[in-house]
Order: sequence, then structure tokens, then C-alpha cells
Amino acid sequence: TFPPGTVFVKHFDLPLTADPAGPVARLETRFFIIDKNGQGYGLTYKWNDDGTEAFLQEEDSSKEFDIMENGTVAFTQIWDFPSRDQCLSCHNHNAKYVLGLKTHQLNGTIDYPGTGVSMNQLEYLNQYGMFDQNIGDPSSYPKSAKIGDESASLETQVRSYLDANCSSCHRPGGISQLNMDLRLSIPLALTNIIGQKTQSQASPPNSLLVERGSHATSELWLRDASLSENQMPPLSRNLIDEEYIEALAEWIDGLPNDAGKIEEMLVYPNPTAGLFNVRVSDDWEGEFVATLYSTSGQAILQQRSNSPTFQFNLRNYPAGHYLVEISGAANKQTQKIVKR
Repeated sequence: TFPPGTVFVKHFDLPLTADPAGPVARLETRFFIIDKNGQGYGLTYKWNDDGTEAFLQEEDSSKEFDIMENGTVAFTQIWDFPSRDQCLSCHNHNAKYVLGLKTHQLNGTIDYPGTGVSMNQLEYLNQYGMFDQNIGDPSSYPKSAKIGDESASLETQVRSYLDANCSSCHRPGGISQLNMDLRLSIPLALTNIIGQKTQSQASPPNSLLVERGSHATSELWLRDASLSENQMPPLSRNLIDEEYIEALAEWIDGLPNDAGKIEEMLVYPNPTAGLFNVRVSDDWEGEFVATLYSTSGQAILQQRSNSPTFQFNLRNYPAGHYLVEISGAANKQTQKIVKR
């Protein structure tokens, strides 16, 4: 969480040649502000052609830039400048507005310009008293990994990328009627992508989000490798991230037959602040019925599905203990849920 009045600043320059030391164009400077009610809003300032002044964007817009190589135009780059409403498409209430400053994303070493210091970001912030308590050794906290980081597993690399680029919407309470959960923090079986059928109207019916061993038939790979109307993410992407796409294909092709499968019912997170997932054992046969009970035995929510995954929302219910009962064609199991 971040106190009211917190301002995040993000600046974009675009290299205009293939030479790393070549000229750059100033594109935009974005501000994201936490207001007095703890909610967030974004502002984008678009720089003029001379790079001397930046102006507040009221509407979204695009601009083309010629990228030079050996004195000729190698390609034309389109840059999309977001409107204020588009900022909140990803920086949404359900994702708690702030996306990049998370423990696992800050848990790595960077160079601090002007100081000559290379330090773990969490350690640096801790030394400057940015946390409400001393957080101790950063190595005890989760850590994401960029694509190509050979010190981390390929799964961690890919799931870190999905967490950073997709999980603001693909999480419990995100997109209506979709139950993908691409946060890095949850078990793979609860992401609801391995061997699961697509639910989006933009995807072919009965295709699989991730088909073990086959990236070319996996809808996750197909849409991330697309530049058409069904591309993901849908906003502000005009290029295919080839390095990621190759890593995603390698990860999917290397998935074993039991990847994402479970032998017992999983409930996560538990305790919960409101939203939680239930994943039925792969040994069970549907149709499945999930019923949520109060401790007095009153049924308060019920869902039916042929899918082995369920999502419940207890945000409007008081803190305390609840019971979730899942029944299939020949199985039944009950587990206690704690709402904080």
C-alpha cells in the first residue's frame, strides 16, 4: 500500500537508430497519483518534436517514428499515447492501482545513477526508511526473473512476464466470466491455464489456453504472438516481443503430461481478504457443485460448473470462518475458509 499523495513518474525515450549511442526521441512522461481516498489516477504528458515541452494528453493518440539503420529507414515504429481512461484499464481498482512496485519485482540489483552504487532495490529502499518497518534480508522474499535470466527456471521467467504484463486483469475479480489467474504468487495449478478450455469470445471454442507440449495450438501463445484484433495485451502494443514468445513456446513445449494437475482439492488464498479460488482434484468427474456455508450451516453462495475451477467473492461478507463444499459425480470434500 502507498500513502495518499504518492506520485510515481515514468519517462519514455525512443532510440531512433540501431546504434545504442545514437539519438533518441522524447515520447512521454507518465504520472500515477494516489489520491486522498487511496484510489489512483494517471496522467500522460506528450513531448513536442523538439523535446522541449510536454503537454497533458486528454485523448489517446499515436505517432510514427522512422528508425534508421546504416543511413536508411529500417522500419517505422508506431507509439501509442494513452488517455486517462486507458491508464485505468490496467491500473485498476482490482489490482490495487500500482502495478510495478511489488516486492518480487523490486527484489533485484540495479545501478543507481550518480552514486556509483549497485544495490538490491529492497535493501536500498529499506536503508532510506521507505518502509513502515525494517524488512530484513531481501533474500527471504519472493523474486521475479526477466526473460533470459539463466539463474531462474524457465517457468519462473515466463510466469514473471505474465505477472507483470497480464495479471492486472487476469486475476480473481478481474475480467468477468474468465477465471485465468496469472499472478506469480499462486501455484501453477490455480492459474487455470494448463489444459483448460478458452472462455473468451475472441478465442475459438474448445481450444486450450495451454496445451501441454504444443505451443502452436495453445491460445495463450497464439494471442501473445499476434498483432491482430485478438492480440494480448490489447492496448499499446505494436510489436511482438520475440524473446518472450520464444521463451513461452519453449516452456509450453517442455511441459510434462502432469503439469498443472493436482490430486487433492486446493483453496487459495486461505486466509483471504475476500476473493479465493477452488481447484478440484483431476481425479474427480463433473458436473461439479461448489457451495459456500456459514459456520451456522446456512448456504450463502452456490456455483455449478463442468470446469474444475471456481472463484468466490467474500468481500461483502463479514470476517470469520466459512465452509466450502465441493461435490462431483462420485466425490465430495469440505474445507474451512478464513475471511480476514
